[in-house]
Amino acid sequence: MLVAFALSACSSGNDDQKSAEALACLSYGDEGRVADAAVLAGLASPGTSPGTVRVGGRDESPRVWRSSNPTPFASACAIVVSANKLDAGSSEGASSGGSIWTVLWPLVAGAALTLVTTFATTGWSQRMAEARRHSAALRAAAADYAAEVDLFMAAATNPDQPEPAEGELGARRRKLRQVLDETPRPLRIDAPATAGRLLGDGPIGRDLASGWSGREVRSRTSPRATAVDAAVTQLRSAVVAITTAQERPLRAAARRLLTTTRATPRPRKATI
Repeated sequence: MLVAFALSACSSGNDDQKSAEALACLSYGDEGRVADAAVLAGLASPGTSPGTVRVGGRDESPRVWRSSNPTPFASACAIVVSANKLDAGSSEGASSGGSIWTVLWPLVAGAALTLVTTFATTGWSQRMAEARRHSAALRAAAADYAAEVDLFMAAATNPDQPEPAEGELGARRRKLRQVLDETPRPLRIDAPATAGRLLGDGPIGRDLASGWSGREVRSRTSPRATAVDAAVTQLRSAVVAITTAQERPLRAAARRLLTTTRATPRPRKATI
């Protein structure tokens, strides 16, 4: 309700009134006060020169600012006009001051709302940018490791070839584990822990490169080779779950809520 009130108050007034206010702000030496009001209300950044605001990497006078950004200019100008009325009517008593404050309060509330919205949007944008960067790094590291596992397993399950060396397996596994450990918390999903177990003591973990000397395991259909294939599939699914939860947090939260709701049995009504 406060939001609607503030926004409606900031946009109130007809065009003639706004034009008259703009004329007053630009005609009687109030340009500097307009710039000050804009900065104090969070409508613009301070310019490098007195009486200016910073817009798009350059200083603009209030007169130029009115042309490039008419809406924030109008809000700043309205604050100056109201302040001038307050100064002129200060000798009329507290009732006059109260009526002026009634005019100023919606403007201040609207400016504060704009400021909070800007901060919230900026914070969310930064968080999503970091999530996308981490997701890209996680996908790349997982793809590199899965490709190295495939190459290793092609040699490990061929009994006509020498037992394969670890090669790049260890380095790529450690890289993937490092990126996985950098996953922002909390994601409220099991995928990071699942991937961690697979890369630790799991079939594609630290001991993957050892124990392939016996001919009974050097077959693509051996239990161990089958377990490795299943673990790679699990790893890919875990990476998809992590990146989806990071890049689409609202959808992931809704999915968790829906899953929890379906899994929770409804209490039966008592019968008499």
